Amino acid sequence: MLWLIFALIPAVGDGLSNIIDGHLSNNKFHNPWVLLFYSGIMELLFLPFVLLYQLPVLFSFKVMLFFPIIAFLDFLTLIFYYKALKEDDTSIVASLFSLGKIFVPVLAFFVVGERLTPLQYLAFFVIIFASTLLTATSDGGKIKFNKSLLLMFLSSLVHSIEGVIYKYTLESVDWVSGFFYVTIFSLIGFVIIAIIKNKEVRQQFNIFKTNFKLVLFNSSVAFIASLSSVIAFSLAPITLVKGIFATQPFFVIIFTYFLSKYFKTNYKEKMDKSNLIKKLVIFTVMCVALIFVIE
Repeated sequence: MLWLIFALIPAVGDGLSNIIDGHLSNNKFHNPWVLLFYSGIMELLFLPFVLLYQLPVLFSFKVMLFFPIIAFLDFLTLIFYYKALKEDDTSIVASLFSLGKIFVPVLAFFVVGERLTPLQYLAFFVIIFASTLLTATSDGGKIKFNKSLLLMFLSSLVHSIEGVIYKYTLESVDWVSGFFYVTIFSLIGFVIIAIIKNKEVRQQFNIFKTNFKLVLFNSSVAFIASLSSVIAFSLAPITLVKGIFATQPFFVIIFTYFLSKYFKTNYKEKMDKSNLIKKLVIFTVMCVALIFVIE
């Protein structure tokens, strides 16, 4: 069950990182590309620690070609995600990553030949249905969905494709090499952002300096979560690993409660009684479904 530990680390870490992302996105950096640039550059600072464990090796051109594709898909995932954080509560946005779970079993079946039981597939559909209920609101008798639903549908779809390609690549490479090359190719993306969004990056540099410690801390948490997820992918079926990731919203609620209590900061999260009960009930349904997933 070592894979379960490595799968839970991203659930907890990303839960905390989601809150900080929401705070930075809504209250500090108004351009998601700029936030992605500064956060990404900070994460690169931690890459040498991975190299202390093991050095990466070179692979064939065919295998190496997958790494820039994975890095690009990760960029798209984060952009849709940052935009969604401006539209809805952080815990709801985090839970909507579950929408991608419908694509993971299908993609995993065709790409890497993974098979689960019918009950496990049914559990995933329960998770998806519960997640969509979170964004539903009633207006004059009509049910409406927040814009975050579409944004996170796109984010989770891209993230699912990225995860399956990552898993497929890890069938041929070790996790250190996989993580290293994806991170290095991400650097190219950051350079492109710096060129295209040069004006915005320079204009918000003072914001970055003022919030340097918070951005650095958030990047370190995100780095550890990302590294753990890659290790989990190398140890277990991607469908199971992605299922554990769906527990993130619980950690978002827990962290938001304590952070708002001890740090008087405005976090984008409705914590009134009715909204809290609604979220906890739906999150619980999702977790019960996850029990069937991991059995």
